[in-house]
Amino acid sequence: MTEQAPASTPNPNSNSNTPALTTPIPEFPTEPLRPIPSDHSIRQEPWNILTLRPYHKIGDNEIIHERQQLAIQYAIRGLGMATIENISHLTRSQYKTKVLQDYLSMLDKFLATFKVTDMKPDGPKNNKTVYTLSASGFQELATELDELLNLSSVAKSMRLKGQRVPEIPYWPEGSVGNDYFLANDIEIIALAYKYQ
Repeated sequence: MTEQAPASTPNPNSNSNTPALTTPIPEFPTEPLRPIPSDHSIRQEPWNILTLRPYHKIGDNEIIHERQQLAIQYAIRGLGMATIENISHLTRSQYKTKVLQDYLSMLDKFLATFKVTDMKPDGPKNNKTVYTLSASGFQELATELDELLNLSSVAKSMRLKGQRVPEIPYWPEGSVGNDYFLANDIEIIALAYKYQ
């Protein structure tokens, strides 16, 4: 084994055109660290976001339909998800087909139970509640859909009807179960996931 000489420190007075081997780290002000408050807890909470309900259960409620469309437009622009722009909704009869019923029931359950915590950046006056969904619930859902799509009868039936066999949807932003979002953002992200 041969020893290597340590890298030389660049001479700031040198007129060489070669880049410096070390980059100075800029200093920035830091606040002193504080312990996490004892009231900082993560809890499971049911939350029925109306825009995440099955399309046929929303009925003719124009306010919810408009909110869904606005959220989808935000997801298309903000998350770069152009593929969800012209998605057609499942009808009541499609929603109740035996093949899809278990999966769609799991999807509805997944999108109704959130992990919630409160962030207090500057004390109780600026308290913000943030949300995420269950990582294990997401994995169960992805596994169920993978099994469903790999059933040869389902895939074959779709292909024979000229339909594309869908891929397993991805989580649109951050890491499901780890990254927390404000209520507005999680509604858009969850709806974009559902539309896939």
